[in-house]
Amino acid sequence: MEWITQTMQLRYASSHPHLILPGTTESLQNFADAGLLEPATATALITNYRLLREVESKLCLLATPGRHEIPEDEKSLELLAFLMEETGGAEIMERCRECRASNRRIFNQLFEELSR
Repeated sequence: MEWITQTMQLRYASSHPHLILPGTTESLQNFADAGLLEPATATALITNYRLLREVESKLCLLATPGRHEIPEDEKSLELLAFLMEETGGAEIMERCRECRASNRRIFNQLFEELSR
């Protein structure tokens, strides 16, 4: 999502310089407000970004070796679920899988549009 945001900032920098701001979620919302990104797409990206950042922050609390990797062992998954107030590790794994698949679809669509 950060790459999408930065690419859009570069693409629209000359015509919309006021959209060059720090902050991924704020930038995505600003692109939607300016009509450069579908509101539903911006909402999906922001929601996905927040979920993945939450997972990342909880993994830091668990001191896992891979900050961007969902742990595979049951104990770590259950601790992650507890920290995220979820019912179990399988739910978190499924939400992350759906989130990543959604991000990939959006990424492919946006970059196809931007390359025209």
